[in-house]
Amino acid sequence: MADKYRSFQSILNYPQKLFAIYQHKINQQHQLLALVKKVLPAELARHALYCVDKKTKLLLYTDSASWSSQLRFFHQAMLDSLHEHGFKQTETIQFKVMPPLRGEKKPSHARIPSRETIELLGKQAAQQQDRDLQRALAKLKRTLEKRSREND
Repeated sequence: MADKYRSFQSILNYPQKLFAIYQHKINQQHQLLALVKKVLPAELARHALYCVDKKTKLLLYTDSASWSSQLRFFHQAMLDSLHEHGFKQTETIQFKVMPPLRGEKKPSHARIPSRETIELLGKQAAQQQDRDLQRALAKLKRTLEKRSREND
């Protein structure tokens, strides 16, 4: 009786034909992605992550909104590539951004200036006649010093 209410079943309980259907869909998605990536510059192609065929629409997933906007420039070239390889039913491409996985943090790419540059910034702040500029440069120096210590 308890088996009847199980939410998960063993993979061996499913018919083989179902796996063949899923494998075919996965292979088709890989093929679509390869055709799309073929017409993109190498840097941009790395950010085209997944494709899903929705009859007349292709969903193309990427990792950020900025890459999504860059991919839009190649919309027609991607459609032409798909049509040349037999995917004539695809009329449009919709770009989607993949949400980050829980707990996943993007690495920080902030470049902190050298200690010498930070010290030079402090000296420049002290020599400024304009009080607002002097305060702004001093604040920037403190922030850079703090970030520099965090990166050590």
